[in-house]
Amino acid sequence: MQLSKHLFAGLLSLLVLTSCGSEKSAESAQPSIPKLVVFITIDEWRGDLPIRFQKHYRHGLKTFTDNSIWFTDAIVDHAVTATGPGHLTLLSGRHHGSMGILANNFYDKALKRTVYCAEDEGAKILGEDEPGGSYKNIEGSSLGDWMKTTRSESKVFSVSGKDRAAILAAGREADGVYWYQWNTGKFITSTYYTEAYPEYIQAFNDSDYPAQYINEKWIKSQPDSFYEAVTQTPDDYLFERDLSRRTADTETDPHLHHPSFPHEIAAGKTGLSKSYYEGFGFMPWLDEITLKLAATIAKEEKLGQDDTPDLLIVSLSAHDVIFHCTGPESHEEAEVEMTLDNYLAQFMTALETNVPKQDILYVLAADHGGMSLPEYLQEKGIDAHRRGVQAKIFRDSLKTAILNKCQTSDSLFLAFQTLDIYWNDVFAEAHGIQKSAVDQFIRQEALKQDWIAAVYSREQLDDYTHLDSLGMLVAHSWNTRKGADWVIVQAEYNYLSSLPKGTGHGAPYYYDMHVPWLMMGTGLKPQSIRQKVRTIDIAPTLAEILKVTPPNHLDGKSVLSLVRN
Repeated sequence: MQLSKHLFAGLLSLLVLTSCGSEKSAESAQPSIPKLVVFITIDEWRGDLPIRFQKHYRHGLKTFTDNSIWFTDAIVDHAVTATGPGHLTLLSGRHHGSMGILANNFYDKALKRTVYCAEDEGAKILGEDEPGGSYKNIEGSSLGDWMKTTRSESKVFSVSGKDRAAILAAGREADGVYWYQWNTGKFITSTYYTEAYPEYIQAFNDSDYPAQYINEKWIKSQPDSFYEAVTQTPDDYLFERDLSRRTADTETDPHLHHPSFPHEIAAGKTGLSKSYYEGFGFMPWLDEITLKLAATIAKEEKLGQDDTPDLLIVSLSAHDVIFHCTGPESHEEAEVEMTLDNYLAQFMTALETNVPKQDILYVLAADHGGMSLPEYLQEKGIDAHRRGVQAKIFRDSLKTAILNKCQTSDSLFLAFQTLDIYWNDVFAEAHGIQKSAVDQFIRQEALKQDWIAAVYSREQLDDYTHLDSLGMLVAHSWNTRKGADWVIVQAEYNYLSSLPKGTGHGAPYYYDMHVPWLMMGTGLKPQSIRQKVRTIDIAPTLAEILKVTPPNHLDGKSVLSLVRN
């Protein structure tokens, strides 16, 4: 972890720090209670990105970086650095494992089946006979719920390009939760939240904003000198995935590969279709219309227009897709930073038309970071690899070896998922198979692999008092009832994907854990704080500002005492 953190040390030094952050001020901040909290998440916005682009921002992101309390060393304090767990922890103050959500999709040992983090078998997509989603299965609550407990008139709304992002940040009692439907281009909700769409949501969907981009191209907005200064890879870097023409052929045949600007939605050439609306989600325009809908909700619901604090949650999902395809050193990342800079300025202007700026508390954060393209890292001398195919071969061979050793059938295991192994206790006991012998064999075989860092057993994770720091991160993503019997963790810079291009996240290392956290407004004095904080500290901190009472036994704590008045 230290190696990857070292990569960002030079970037951090570029900041002009107005507060050391490691010393508590004698007079901590006492901000006024905002009438509206606007919580914005940029999906997969790694913590070094705003540092790197800070001097290039001109609009909304410049407003944030110039006028915020900026926690420059915020981390997600868990191993499974993914969208569902990340959004759940941002506003709950809890480790996601303790809330019963182990990943976006995971095998639930208690239910003996694979589940989705935001599923609700009792809910449908409103107006459709398709499965819906909600907060129903979450073992806990969120900031919005605490606000409503303290002041029942508080309103909570959430909107995102992804259902899990909108749902898991919003909490149990949200008034409205909407997400982009990737096959229709509409923003939808489930029957858990309402029995009918408000007229303004229906009107927004009837406008079919995605269709308005059918002949558009995503082009560069800056001079060539800008991209030369801020990017590390050429625009047509071979190991980027193609945003415009997403087919199997373009992933494998370099002659069909077109990762460079300008980008367009190839499916649009044949008219509006499911493929077109899916392709729309790979362009920054999805984030633009997400913010447009959020501003519409704020206006129509009169958020922040009385003395009872309201909460508006917005998660921007297109950034995640672009990062996945092109990586953080790409021309696309540089351009999307400038694009979001503009979009956020427009969004804040729209909000402040109806709510005075001094009555709004803005929070800007991310659910997780992400890894640079492995091939780029290799060029920089870092031992980085794509291990998806190798991981599958290892997993299959390990399973076969264990079954041969025990002379038994597949029934010994409930599931093998990624590098998580689920033991069938009932079957093993009935056949006299000792788990301790298998435990030793798994460790022995796994640690022969140079791309595997550690193995943690159920027994270790249950009694975590003797875990090392990596094991503690795993424990924060694990659950006694639902979790695996063995969790195998890849080594740093080993990306578990079988795709030959692009990149992602999901590992317990600094590049995936480091995220921005900025807060602006309601009397908070702009300053940079270098002391390490965690995303589970965000909700308790906001609760203190809002003067609402969070539940007992949170994993996070308020860090408002670090902020100088």
